[in-house]
Amino acid sequence: QAARDRIVDDLRATLFIEAGAGAGKTRSLVDRVVQLVLHDVPITAIAAITFTETAAAELRHRVRGALEGLPDDRAVQAAADLDHAPIGTLHSFARRILNEFPIEAGLPPGFRVLDALESDMYFDDEWEEFLDDLLDDPEPPGGIVDGGSALVDLVEFDRLSFQRDLKEVATAFRWNWDLVEARVDLTSPPPFEIDLSDLVAEMRSICATPAPPDDTQAARLELIGEFADRMGPTSGMLPALRALDDAAGTLSSGGRTGNKAKWRDHGGEDALQNLRDRQAELAERLLDRLDEFKAYRKRVLGAVCGRFVLERTAHRAEAGTLEFHDLLVRARQLLAADPAVRDALHSSYRCLLLDEFQDTDPIQLEIAVRLAAAPDDPAHLHDWTELRPVPGRLFIVGDPKQSIYRFRRADIAQYLRTPRQIRAEIERLSANFRSTAQVIEASNQLFDSLIRFAEDAQPEFQPLSPCRLEEARGHGTVTMLGADFHDDLAGQRSNAEQLRSREAADVVGAVTTALAEQWPVWDRDDGRLRPCRPGDICILLPTRLSLAALEREMRAAELPYR
Repeated sequence: QAARDRIVDDLRATLFIEAGAGAGKTRSLVDRVVQLVLHDVPITAIAAITFTETAAAELRHRVRGALEGLPDDRAVQAAADLDHAPIGTLHSFARRILNEFPIEAGLPPGFRVLDALESDMYFDDEWEEFLDDLLDDPEPPGGIVDGGSALVDLVEFDRLSFQRDLKEVATAFRWNWDLVEARVDLTSPPPFEIDLSDLVAEMRSICATPAPPDDTQAARLELIGEFADRMGPTSGMLPALRALDDAAGTLSSGGRTGNKAKWRDHGGEDALQNLRDRQAELAERLLDRLDEFKAYRKRVLGAVCGRFVLERTAHRAEAGTLEFHDLLVRARQLLAADPAVRDALHSSYRCLLLDEFQDTDPIQLEIAVRLAAAPDDPAHLHDWTELRPVPGRLFIVGDPKQSIYRFRRADIAQYLRTPRQIRAEIERLSANFRSTAQVIEASNQLFDSLIRFAEDAQPEFQPLSPCRLEEARGHGTVTMLGADFHDDLAGQRSNAEQLRSREAADVVGAVTTALAEQWPVWDRDDGRLRPCRPGDICILLPTRLSLAALEREMRAAELPYR
């Protein structure tokens, strides 16, 4: 309770709240917003940022409900102004910032944001046009990064595809173009000189080794000779590269070829071992040369895709048609580069509250910290991670155990570093108001055995405490289905469909038992326990593969479902 009191009362501290599942973190956000209003902070100066539009709508609704019940002129005014308050996702907040300062951000006033379908359509069209330009001139004056036959050879030597593989790289760059701008070398490297003469010479020398004609080494030496012919100076770049790739793959996976007994008349075991050693050394040299080429290709393709993505990004800004990621990057750039804009926004938004922080990536944190720190702090000019929010201006809520958006650049290491970085004081909410004591006990026992602290990688386990109403806390059980063996399947290699059917039967059996025995559930509307109904029961599946078997069993049991 002390932590909850501090959230409401200590409005001049930078707080970092770790709130476990069902611990009332939305309530804590609402309570802090209300207290800020009652301490003369206008609702339009409070930016409450959450992860999804649905969560933002729920937060706004609950803030409205809390304000409308208060007999205070400040609360009445806040409720009237609530529709204009910056309560939403960080993308919507970034868009709000850019709308206030479009010229300073290098955007035309009245810019618009493309929806996902429009973005994909534009991207596909521009990619096709880009490929046409790349392949138009066999020897473009700008070198290999501008396309031509050399680029085609580079891409196709191990059968990569412009339309599949190169487009996949461009797509990844598209959603991370700020990192491309910072990390990818866009210059055109000099032509790759493919001189394999030293390798060919060593291969021919190895092939000159006399071997027993009926030994596996004889066939291996013949194969090495064929690779040497394919890698010769008259082969051309693409055939030579493919031969190099084939030779490296074959020789590095050949094992201990050769029979010692057959080598008695050909130098014996020592001669065989010497040949094996030479072949192993050759395989290493082939792989090293192949790695050199692949590193060159990686640089070239990175430059090709990087130029395409950044030129497309600049074009979107000029045209005033932005994608969602553009909003964050442009807002971050604006705050980093323009002191007057920082000063104005620092005055406009006096408090920032970040929800679902475990799913926040570093660029989103940077925007928040730049807004919450003093606008004239010198760290704005050289390293934003040295910025410290003005006390009371930044409030963060998250649960690291619920971090699931790594593919969207959510960074758990950044989450764990943040309290130290911004000098925040940590408070933890561990009282769970959602689940029964049995569920909490089982959850604590399971995750306490699985979660182990690792620096910048895994937070320590924080147990929850059941805190539902007394009459709603003690009912129910936790049962592990599938823990018992199916004796009739003992010794059989049952296929997946059989096991899914058995699993579905176990699940439906548990559901029919719950309904028949009238297991109690807590009705929040009536404030009492009542017998469960089919609509109270939720079945979660890891994939849709088990759905068909589950539906069959529910139909057979005449269970209503949807």
